[in-house]
Amino acid sequence: MVGVGGGRRGGGGGGGGGGEGGQGGGGEEEEYERTVDEFRCFLRGHIEDLKIHPPTTYSLLASHGRKREILLYATLMDDVDRVVSFHVTEGEYGPALGVLTDAEFDRVEGLFYKYAYQLMENEPMRTLAVWMSKPGLNPVKLLPALAKHIALASSAAASSSLSSPPLSSEKGGSAGGKGGKRREQSESDVRDLAMRYLEYCISPSGLASSNHRSSLPPSVPPSSPVLYNYLLQLYALATDDKGEGKLLRFLRTHASSGIGDGIKEGGRVAALDLRYALRVCGQHHKTRACVFLYSCLGLYEEAVALALRAGELELAKEQAQNAGNEGGREGGREGRGEGEGLQKRLWVMVARHLIEVVKVVPKEAMHLLDESNHVLSIEDLLPYFPEITTIDAFKEKICESLSSYSQTIQGLKQEMEELAMSTAEMEKAIAALKGRHLSLSTTQKCDLCSDPVRSQ
Repeated sequence: MVGVGGGRRGGGGGGGGGGEGGQGGGGEEEEYERTVDEFRCFLRGHIEDLKIHPPTTYSLLASHGRKREILLYATLMDDVDRVVSFHVTEGEYGPALGVLTDAEFDRVEGLFYKYAYQLMENEPMRTLAVWMSKPGLNPVKLLPALAKHIALASSAAASSSLSSPPLSSEKGGSAGGKGGKRREQSESDVRDLAMRYLEYCISPSGLASSNHRSSLPPSVPPSSPVLYNYLLQLYALATDDKGEGKLLRFLRTHASSGIGDGIKEGGRVAALDLRYALRVCGQHHKTRACVFLYSCLGLYEEAVALALRAGELELAKEQAQNAGNEGGREGGREGRGEGEGLQKRLWVMVARHLIEVVKVVPKEAMHLLDESNHVLSIEDLLPYFPEITTIDAFKEKICESLSSYSQTIQGLKQEMEELAMSTAEMEKAIAALKGRHLSLSTTQKCDLCSDPVRSQ
């Protein structure tokens, strides 16, 4: 049976407050409280009789304004729906969450979705904690309330001229005012807890513990893309370096299973829409995340260009190096050739940025030849240096390049000599074949049919 949580003293209307300090009419107050106690004892003692037709009892109590007695009767009847509805209507969100926590999950699952907005609006931290304690909940149905609250909290924090949202009323004014102030003060705390909740929902343990989601539509899988996409948005909202680190770890974990179009792969819904992720990260200026997503989509030139614009030189070099590795893994000689060509274009972009934008000295630019594993050569860099640049800085690399060319020429000469020898041998063999003949006697017979050869 569900207990009455957070009930106020006295009856409904005005019986609760005047008994202690009233100087006149003290006897009337005592008589009133005694009558209320007797009435409540009557409800408890005759609950079996009152179960015959609950709508009539509720109607009679409501017609006399007996709110607390309605709550008592609903508790005695184990009417969880009405108990939770009463607490939420009266602005008693803590007791409502207590009832939802203690009651049997199958009976209150629908109530979690029904009152998600009100509970998140006024008790966000505790509501999220209760959601996390109920793994059977469908997070897709709870997500709208979560997103609305975080949006309102972000808006309230951004509007410094507004002290609190105008949500108060006579009935729930204190709760509404506290809720607005709490939104402004604990926006980051709520967002962090929301991220923890969504991380739990998409984790293997979270998916395994939510097998009996009877309310989940067949078209929405437990690992719905909407969970991944909203968690991505929460990561992108974080303004500190720690938040971007979480974003990068999230992308490295889930981006490989996503699809650019965000539809289906092998008959299953993709975990993460990469193009949506790229759009969100770009809106929040998450450069490293955008560079990673460009590379996941195979857009290495865009990744390197973005890293260079942001001044992330080491990140650009890393992308140029990885592009060659990815091209080599695509398979075959053609894949390796395309990978090498792409890698060279990317390293040229890095070199041009260093020479023309950063204005590095030629000696430092020469280090790129080694960093690129000799994908770049000296002739790839020379066009981007000013015409007045002295040759002293390039002397060593030019000598190395000339030496390399000399070795290449020697190798080509040896190959040509080998080809010439092979050609001469083939010509001799052809000439020998021209003079080849076979002599047969007039009585020679066929080995297969034994008939004379000349008769054929």
